[in-house]
Amino acid sequence: MILSIAVIFPNLLGGVLKLFIFTLLIPGHFCPNNTEFATQFPCNNGTYNNQTGGMNVNDCELCPPGMYCPYRGMPEPAGLCAEGWYCTLGAWKDQPTTLGNDTGKA
Repeated sequence: MILSIAVIFPNLLGGVLKLFIFTLLIPGHFCPNNTEFATQFPCNNGTYNNQTGGMNVNDCELCPPGMYCPYRGMPEPAGLCAEGWYCTLGAWKDQPTTLGNDTGKA
């Protein structure tokens, strides 16, 4: 998907001139109306987005069980959780240890 941003300049005849700037949207991010650049809104830790064209944070998917997404703006999960650990839906660590991200050792 391509994001189009209109920049408006007054012209000498009293009208306006619109200049359109096009930016390719990239996976791992979403772009609501009035987004200024493609990486302005990254998906949160524990989520990813492997599609282009997301319009809001709901277009980011929770990292699937057994995998983790440690950074913002991820286009896919980073990988499997560490050996001996199990990550729940939306995990952001490969060895979850904090409340809300903890299932403990397998």
